[in-house]
Amino acid sequence: GAENEKEGLLKKADGGILFLDEIHRLSPQGQEILFTYIDKGYFRKLGDTENLIKVKSQIITATTEDPQSYLLKTFARRVPMIINIPVLKDRTMNERYYLIQKFITMESKRLEKNIYIDKNALISFLLYDCPNNIGQLKSDIQLSCAKAFLDYKSKNLKYILIKQSDLPR
Repeated sequence: GAENEKEGLLKKADGGILFLDEIHRLSPQGQEILFTYIDKGYFRKLGDTENLIKVKSQIITATTEDPQSYLLKTFARRVPMIINIPVLKDRTMNERYYLIQKFITMESKRLEKNIYIDKNALISFLLYDCPNNIGQLKSDIQLSCAKAFLDYKSKNLKYILIKQSDLPR
């Protein structure tokens, strides 16, 4: 019933910014609602044929898919600006090093413990092909920190050390 209706994302973003990650996964119905909103400034709730909802919000989207795919071509025609951010494998070693350092620092702060990484583990992180990009790098570092933390706790070490054996296979 009407008392159980939830406010949609576009309505919640009224006056602000709506970030849609993995835009290529948007359902056909969701695409239709979004394209109508972008083209006309209003939308209808799914299944509603009468009521127009007008909102003002900026939309930012992200995708890991090829921008030349059908959906993204259709979407790109409606978008005033597209920024291509290189995937991890196309980044410089300095950028990769910065990201590794940043993610380890984040884990160190979260655990409130010093975390170090040995040379071989660092080289592996710098050189490995990370198919799911920066998000996977972050997850792999978190997993490595967790494994190293178990070593730290079980062996009563003075600090957490990420070794080659702590890296995901």
